[in-house]
Amino acid sequence: MLIFGTSAIADELVVTAAIKQVGKATVLFEQSVLRGDNCLCAGEVKVACVSRANRKPVAMPDALFSQINN
Repeated sequence: MLIFGTSAIADELVVTAAIKQVGKATVLFEQSVLRGDNCLCAGEVKVACVSRANRKPVAMPDALFSQINN
């Protein structure tokens, strides 16, 4: 995460999240917090589908994969 500035409690902020990359078991999101035209912080979050049994990556269900790719 990169932090570029701070905000006050009364500041109006815009929080964004967008899909950057989709794999068979993972999705990479780009996120940012903006105050006006100023980016206060930005980062990426990778989420993964994992097996409950062994916590190893598994392909995401076809229905979820289809929804993400539309």
